[in-house]
Amino acid sequence: MSTYEEAILAAMERRATLEELVAITVRHREDHGLAREDALRVLEAARAHARDERSEDTVLELMDRVSGWCPPGHDLF
Repeated sequence: MSTYEEAILAAMERRATLEELVAITVRHREDHGLAREDALRVLEAARAHARDERSEDTVLELMDRVSGWCPPGHDLF
């Protein structure tokens, strides 16, 4: 398990906000060279750990921002 995956799953466990998940993703991109494809793979797997619809929606919103399926300036890669 990667440190990014560990951080995302721990954040989901404590019901982190989208902003917190974005911050984790940006930190791992900048500090550890996280690639878009790796982030998407981790987030897709993390969806299985979503406790409820709200958690899954948050992960899906983050996936949109990672993939670039969002308004200009909101993409993370």
